[in-house]
Amino acid sequence: IVMSVAVLIACNTDNSQGPATPATLEEVPKPNDNVVFQAYEVPPEPKGGYRAIQEAIQYPKIAREAGIQGTVIVQAVIDTSGVAKDPVVLRGVDEMLDLAALEAIVRVEWNPAQKAGELVAVKISVPIVFKLKTD
Repeated sequence: IVMSVAVLIACNTDNSQGPATPATLEEVPKPNDNVVFQAYEVPPEPKGGYRAIQEAIQYPKIAREAGIQGTVIVQAVIDTSGVAKDPVVLRGVDEMLDLAALEAIVRVEWNPAQKAGELVAVKISVPIVFKLKTD
């Protein structure tokens, strides 16, 4: 059996408008200046595991009723005391779900990352899944 796949690429040959830029480029948050990349041996983890984040989510009633679901990716700094700070949405689904994801990340207590036995602050990205149960 031979399968063929056709890919259609639309090109605009008129360069009078300058180089094309993605529409979402301006929406991507800039890296926080307060934390640089920090290597670690033990990653940060929510106390109670990643299930604790799912349990901390308060799924907005309006979003549930509208059937809105998806995965929100949140970036935050987990400091040495286990607090999530400066959370930002890297990829959102809906304003209501994005806000619920941000709130869940900061609501959860974290075990900080460790490097050489010392606690270190690190920046992480966490996917938060909003999925409605189907009966």
